[in-house]
Amino acid sequence: MPLLEYEAPLVDTFRAAHGVDPRTLPEDDPRWRAHRAAVLTDFMRDARRLLNDETQRQQRKKPIAITAVVLSSREEHRRYGLDLETWVAEGLIDTLVPYSSVPGLDSGEASWTDPRAADYFVQLTSGTPCRLALNLMPRQIAPEDYRRRAHALYARGVESLFFWDSYQRNNFDRSWSALRRLGQRDELSEWVKSDVRPSCLPKRTLLVSASGIWLTELLGRLPGIELTLFIKCIYCSQSAIT
Repeated sequence: MPLLEYEAPLVDTFRAAHGVDPRTLPEDDPRWRAHRAAVLTDFMRDARRLLNDETQRQQRKKPIAITAVVLSSREEHRRYGLDLETWVAEGLIDTLVPYSSVPGLDSGEASWTDPRAADYFVQLTSGTPCRLALNLMPRQIAPEDYRRRAHALYARGVESLFFWDSYQRNNFDRSWSALRRLGQRDELSEWVKSDVRPSCLPKRTLLVSASGIWLTELLGRLPGIELTLFIKCIYCSQSAIT
């Protein structure tokens, strides 16, 4: 997270504007918080401007996007000088990724167990070009928990999900199989209603191995049995497990 504390430029500009040394004020003084947020927002404006200029220089069809991985709540953002309202309103970021609903960027605790924690971010980005993607933590999550949390967040208006350190989640177990289908909302709804595996899941396992050789294993001959397959190969590019 950005740490804007008592560096000399911040102290000097605050003293010039308010006639008081910020180090004599409480840390949560609203003037000091606003000053720190303004400095960071100016940095974001500069970053946006530089990337727009680079987009033109490279003659790109689409602008170079900015993704901001942020904290858990409005209060935590204010504490650390992140003025998300201005960032979104001025188009300074393209994607907003709240890392967790747990304060302090705690990656060990389960995030968004109360889906109402997403409401602030949904309302903040609603009707704007800024895309919202909530990060699901911790890195290892049971398949059923993945589905329940994703379904509940979709119901609150969340459109996209984010997975920090996805390489640590790709262990070819049932959790990975569940994660890769979290975008299939109809399947999630069916699973929640029936509390069983959705019938609309694919009936085959598809693996892509070295040199683009496609391998298939039909599961229809083994009703009711989950078959987990993987290929250990340096050049294996993808594994899709149902």
